[in-house]
Amino acid sequence: MISKSELFLSALLIVSIVSATPTPALPIDTVVSLTVPRAPISGSGTVTQSFILLDLNDLSSPDIENPIQGKAVLLLFPGGGGRLAVADEQLSIGQANFLVRSRHLFAAQGFHVAVMDAASDFLARPEGLGSDRNSAEHMQDVAAVIQHLRGLFPGLPVWLVGTSRGMISAANAAAVLTGSASPDGLVLTSSVTRSGGGNPESLEDVSLEDIGVPALVVAHRDDGCFVTPPEDANPLFHVLKKNNNRSRIRFFEGGFAPLDEACEALTPHGYFGIESRVVRHIGRHILSVISQGSP
Repeated sequence: MISKSELFLSALLIVSIVSATPTPALPIDTVVSLTVPRAPISGSGTVTQSFILLDLNDLSSPDIENPIQGKAVLLLFPGGGGRLAVADEQLSIGQANFLVRSRHLFAAQGFHVAVMDAASDFLARPEGLGSDRNSAEHMQDVAAVIQHLRGLFPGLPVWLVGTSRGMISAANAAAVLTGSASPDGLVLTSSVTRSGGGNPESLEDVSLEDIGVPALVVAHRDDGCFVTPPEDANPLFHVLKKNNNRSRIRFFEGGFAPLDEACEALTPHGYFGIESRVVRHIGRHILSVISQGSP
């Protein structure tokens, strides 16, 4: 039996061979940890919220020719339990996730990139965030990260990008957070529109009518995951379009043959083999909306 880690390493080799083209200098992963002023979900102690940061300002050295200029900030929300368990700038969980493995592709598009981990109290649970992506505690964690990013990159818009169960976090944050914690835009990929798989949470638990920022809905026509059917993408888009007429939808096709079960990352559900194409479209859409300014 081939392990998940062996599948992931094989996938990385395939992608690196297929996309072996010169790339600009990119920032390295840096782990940032914040103390969130809230009580843990159980017990006592301090709650720490960590995330991976790719800061394009790290490339401002005179030794680097034509460094990429940051145009916006993206906060990425992986799916599953949201558990990256970042420590010493190493990922121990979730490496294969579409957004996690594509983070440097987003940076190459000209974005400062942050990848959200689960907060320390959620990390202590085997299920991670589990069915708490809509919880007040998780929203406090997201707000703390957004506000920190606005402090690091003043004046730049902050967009939330979520995939699979991660888009529940992103969508709920866009619906409920206000002030400096409110995002400027939203991207939902492989959206969980139906509950199941031992987790009752879905977009049915999010107040979609309260999302007023421009949104992009992305789906793969061959996504076989039973909680993210691609036919649900259009109804979702029409709800978001009512709130903001700059919202858009995009379907993708193709990619590599699946290396895992339908709801896992190395499948159409995770845009396996078409990562660059999907990231390029997301980036162009975000920059297009930014260039239009406020409606």
